[in-house]
Amino acid sequence: LEPEVGLFPSPKPPLLMAEVDKSDAPRPTELKKGRKKREDNKVDLWFKGSRVDKFFKVTERGSNFTTEFFAGCTTFLTACYIMAVNPNILSTTGLNYEGLVFATAMSSFIATMIMGLWANLPFGLWPGMGMNVYFAFTIVGFKGTGNPVKKVMFAVMIEGLVFMAMSALDVRRWIMKTFPRWLMSATMAGIGLFLAQIGLHGGNGIDLVRDHPAIYLDAFNTAIQHSARTWLGIFMFFLMAALVTLRVKGAVMIAILASTFTCWIAEAAGEKQFVYQPQCCLGEVTYTTATEWYPASGASWLGPQTYVPQPICGGSAGAFEVSGKASNTDRADGAEGFYASSWSGARVTGSYYNWTVTDADGTEHYVPGRALSYKGNGEGRNGLGNKGDCNDVCHQMFGGFGGVEPGEYGYGPCWGTIMTDASCWTAMTQSADNQANEHQQAAGAIGLTDRLASITVLDGFGEGCRGGAGREPRTFKAPKTIADAPFAKKAGDIVAPWPGWFGCSTNEEGVETCTSGDVEGGTIWAFDTDDLDMSNFGVPLLVLLYVDFLGTMGFLYAAADCSGLIDPKTGTFEGCYAAFWADAIGTFFGGILGTSSVTTYGESMAGVYEGGRTGLTAMWIAFFNFLSMFFAPLFGSIPTLSTGPALIMVGVFMAEGLGTIDWHDYVQAIPSVVTVLLMPATYKIEVGIIAGLMTLAMIKILTLRIVFNLPQCVGYKAMPPVIRRFLKRQSLNAYERGIIAGVEGPAETADA
Repeated sequence: LEPEVGLFPSPKPPLLMAEVDKSDAPRPTELKKGRKKREDNKVDLWFKGSRVDKFFKVTERGSNFTTEFFAGCTTFLTACYIMAVNPNILSTTGLNYEGLVFATAMSSFIATMIMGLWANLPFGLWPGMGMNVYFAFTIVGFKGTGNPVKKVMFAVMIEGLVFMAMSALDVRRWIMKTFPRWLMSATMAGIGLFLAQIGLHGGNGIDLVRDHPAIYLDAFNTAIQHSARTWLGIFMFFLMAALVTLRVKGAVMIAILASTFTCWIAEAAGEKQFVYQPQCCLGEVTYTTATEWYPASGASWLGPQTYVPQPICGGSAGAFEVSGKASNTDRADGAEGFYASSWSGARVTGSYYNWTVTDADGTEHYVPGRALSYKGNGEGRNGLGNKGDCNDVCHQMFGGFGGVEPGEYGYGPCWGTIMTDASCWTAMTQSADNQANEHQQAAGAIGLTDRLASITVLDGFGEGCRGGAGREPRTFKAPKTIADAPFAKKAGDIVAPWPGWFGCSTNEEGVETCTSGDVEGGTIWAFDTDDLDMSNFGVPLLVLLYVDFLGTMGFLYAAADCSGLIDPKTGTFEGCYAAFWADAIGTFFGGILGTSSVTTYGESMAGVYEGGRTGLTAMWIAFFNFLSMFFAPLFGSIPTLSTGPALIMVGVFMAEGLGTIDWHDYVQAIPSVVTVLLMPATYKIEVGIIAGLMTLAMIKILTLRIVFNLPQCVGYKAMPPVIRRFLKRQSLNAYERGIIAGVEGPAETADA
């Protein structure tokens, strides 16, 4: 029996039975699973015996050129969703989306090339799902509000260096042989459920569940304003599940593309839930008495109450619709990344509540005693805090800022605008100063805070039109171009994403510095080594090392076992040493290029099932990864409403390892459940890991089974008879029974 190693290593116990005849055991080069090898065609016959064939051992491992090609295509189609999902997640930290597509593709290309050329294994590597979520949501936070993204990215690069040192000393392979695999499985399953929960939420998912002040989470309300998008996400998950069940190649990516095309069509058809068009009001605004208009997605800063009233422009008298459209124009001061609003359409003159509206064709409308409703700026501006630019657009309707005579409030009527509808964006719509009293009554009735009295606030952590938390709501529009040159640029300074951002300060000399916000330029060398401490560098580095180590170890072992490459005598496989190097170098270059840790993907087993057995499969995967960096416009137009189902499905894939846990052995079962539950419940991967290890250690100590993991001089052999009897009455596993047999003989073991 192979020893089941617990929290502490111990000597291997004697065998309880004769050694099993291993003559029929699979050899390292035999494929235990997957399809039969394709018949050789003309290309395969030409390839056989070539230098490339001999280098990759294609014929030696019972494969051929065609099989390796289709295996590489299958793996890439199965895992290429990461090209859209990873930038969607990491861009919430303030990193440039197009730059993240380049970083994802290039780091994957480098790591997979090493896997193919050096390790000669048919596995692909990409930025790890789970690591990117932990990086973006737990460590860095929205636009760096948790820790500055450039400091944490430096930790990713150092992680790669540490892994390279561990790989050089072969420490990782030694640990792989001793670490309990059931704990690896529990860790991977917990990360999978963490991903699935994110896929269910808004912001980076389908918005199926929402925060609830009493019961933590609650299902979405089918009667709310944006329910059609949630139903689309649910249906696309069902489609993805059916395709995966039928083992269709590229099932995940097919469902993502189907959802994306549906969103593009809905936006082109003008479906309100898929179009970002803020609607503004100048004049009286009333609020519905019903509180369930649209709930806040995510915790937000609105407090425990999750519903806000829907504003109605004009009240009972209704509002006059001003024809026209707002758009972006460069600011007069030339500030990069910021825009002013221009207006094309009708012009408005007059004093408050006595408007004269002149259409573009010269037609005049006299509008006494009514509010004006008009379109705000919907051209991709981030709506968080700027009220859909309702004020600026209003000024342009009146002929420009300063062109309005002061009204009864002293600031001119445009300072009293309110955004009444944000269309596809999750809106926290509030009133302006001139209606503060009325709004406070409405807000107080549902428990909102005073700070919302004078501004319109959009839920920056909601699903938004773009689908990404806090990202620019560029809507669900189809891309204008499919391919473009890679956005390979060096990262610049951290700047305010919009005027008034709270993460910036100005010194006495008028120089603005930001600790959070958007990173200018690309993602290459996005490092900041000033003022490093445990919170922004030390703790992230330790957790990244542990989780990435477990993930790579678990995925590599499972994929190699599926490929039939595991040597039953050593427990390792050919190319193991180089495979760990591929992961380490990929993570190192990932940190330099601007993405989270790179790891071996379980989706590689899709290619293994197709018959991929050599590094030639990995070379084809690397080739497709290289091509992906030219398609940033395409990946950038895939909304997270479409990638949310993929996060749920990845959670399913990562939970498969739970079947390897012995649920009848509570030493395994209890720590596994604690690990799995706490990761999604706390939104912290490290909490689940630490809690699982602590639970395992305490069970071992309190039941005295820790003695089975101690050296013999202080272990079971040294225990008095009363403790031995206490231990033998417990339900022991095979390893612990082996320890007893080595000390007391097989008869005592049978009694135990």
